[in-house]
Amino acid sequence: MSGADVHSDNRMGLERVRAAEFLKLAEENREMLHGKVHVVVPVRPFTGVNVHLAKMLSIWYGEGVSWDPFNDYMGGFIECTRARIALQFIKEYPTYKYLLMIDDDIEPAVELPYLLARHDKPVVGSCCMSFSSRFGPMMCFSMKDGNGVYRFPPLVTAKNGKAHPQMIPSAGLAEVGHCGTGAMLIRRDVLEAFSFEDDDIPFYVDEKVRREGFKTGTLRRGEDIEFCRQVKEKGFSVHVDLEAQCAHRKMSPLSWPDDQRSDEMSVDDWKVHTAGMEFE
Repeated sequence: MSGADVHSDNRMGLERVRAAEFLKLAEENREMLHGKVHVVVPVRPFTGVNVHLAKMLSIWYGEGVSWDPFNDYMGGFIECTRARIALQFIKEYPTYKYLLMIDDDIEPAVELPYLLARHDKPVVGSCCMSFSSRFGPMMCFSMKDGNGVYRFPPLVTAKNGKAHPQMIPSAGLAEVGHCGTGAMLIRRDVLEAFSFEDDDIPFYVDEKVRREGFKTGTLRRGEDIEFCRQVKEKGFSVHVDLEAQCAHRKMSPLSWPDDQRSDEMSVDDWKVHTAGMEFE
């Protein structure tokens, strides 16, 4: 048996163990999950749901967590897609308490619905990673550094020509400046606080911001940042569960290494390194 086969067998064995643990959690928390969490996966044209996510959706469905794909035909106007998902959730799933949006390029942990819903917070995001050409791999949320400046937690910082891996807490609920929408749980009352008229629409990106982006071909503030701003202006809070780790499928699946997650670190005392990308 090759090394790759052994690794595959070990991973499958771990997945079975975690699936069994989730099924036990789900049975113990039926009132929280069964008929209360609705998952929607925005699916990009010609990509489809990745295999890992499809497995998770199947397991969750068996425990009363409903889900639907939502075809994203908007050609990059993802805020329109997310707003439509939110409105559809309010109208068509009146008895559900939580909307969980998961993008089709996310590989979530099997416990994800439980991990996010257990807090009963307005908005709870996951630990998803992205990549910056300047700062390298980093988390898709912003936390305060030692100077009180919100920054994206970087995987590695550099000093004197040497790389310094950065540690994060392995568990805990952190209140954040914003979090990405790749795997985000939103409580119903948050979405019901929007009128869905004029610019009071969740994920709405201001036209001025769009026009600024026309000059560079980039969007200065994405729909995730705008949504978190809207939520806070309505008096709600935004959090991230540090235990809710997800892989983000880019050139290869990005996820924070286990050996850079500390059981000893407290989320309440954690400060992001000042070398991380600043969040405006």
